[in-house]
Amino acid sequence: MPDYPYTTVPGRIRGFLETIRSVAVPEKANRNWLPKIGLNSSNDRTMLSVLKYIGFINERGKPTDLWKNYRRANHEEVLGDAIRTAYNSLFKVHENPCGCSTKELKDFFRAETESAEGTISKMVDTFNALCRMASFRPGNSIESALPEIPGIRMKDVGHAKFADGRDPGKNVTINININLPETMDEEVYKRIFKALKEELFSMDQVITPR
Repeated sequence: MPDYPYTTVPGRIRGFLETIRSVAVPEKANRNWLPKIGLNSSNDRTMLSVLKYIGFINERGKPTDLWKNYRRANHEEVLGDAIRTAYNSLFKVHENPCGCSTKELKDFFRAETESAEGTISKMVDTFNALCRMASFRPGNSIESALPEIPGIRMKDVGHAKFADGRDPGKNVTINININLPETMDEEVYKRIFKALKEELFSMDQVITPR
């Protein structure tokens, strides 16, 4: 089952994200670095797992290009893109999950995980705290990068079928072109292709004739 992140101090996420925009980019973001920016509580360490999940640091705690891009003027949009990619499954269920009720989000995380209710509440609080710091541009998802194909509308791609149940057979060819960002950080590419894989191989995919 998916392992969604949470912090025990969601109320500190805003200040934490504002801080990483102003301090120098560290070699590693780990428990030894946190006290240097004034985060001395052991609970503050739980925010590192959130950074890792949204792609701001890699498995070794090294800041990625997403972290560096977040320091720019369009930081809200950068965070929005990161959230949409990390929580791709949630965005498949709810078109605007940042506008969902607490109950709707709890229902999702409860169905997706085997976590206790207290943990699910923290997942919801963490997600909402991230949303309050982000801006979501129209079409900033993997699905929006799919090509427009004359005569059909792409709802999803993969084991596609027509909406009326007909199998298009083996004569349907779909080419997808994706403009990747220029970066030497392999973690950025891994997250992009992970999200793309989930889009391509979801089970309930249809091609609706127009």
